[in-house]
Amino acid sequence: MMRRILVALDASPRSQHVLAVARQLGDLAQAELRLFHVLYIPVDIPPAGRTAPDDAEIHERARAHCELAQLASGYARIHVERPVLADQAIWRMIVDRADQPDIDLLVMGSHGYGSLERLLGTTAAQVVNHCKRNVLIVRSTS
Repeated sequence: MMRRILVALDASPRSQHVLAVARQLGDLAQAELRLFHVLYIPVDIPPAGRTAPDDAEIHERARAHCELAQLASGYARIHVERPVLADQAIWRMIVDRADQPDIDLLVMGSHGYGSLERLLGTTAAQVVNHCKRNVLIVRSTS
């Protein structure tokens, strides 16, 4: 039985479609959805390029949480988890969260392949290959 579905979302326009599919599945299973987002702040941005380097992480977390809350507004059984800052490969952080005992299924979007991704594999491919939980990959509608 599915009680909790982790929905890994990024900042792409596809997030709404991924969440819509997760909601349909959650409604069928009467499961709670847990929205999860990993923030990536590029390390190659020079400190002088940031207007408030000490507050960058705080502002990015708040912005990401607000975006997730907007996606979740009006829907029952959705919990927005605090966005986490990437300190390792994003796919590893998604797998680490999805493999926790309180999660029954991971739902995330697929992504197109760029030249580097063709060589290394997409985040979704890495998650599918390493996650111990069942994973539902939602394809883009276009």
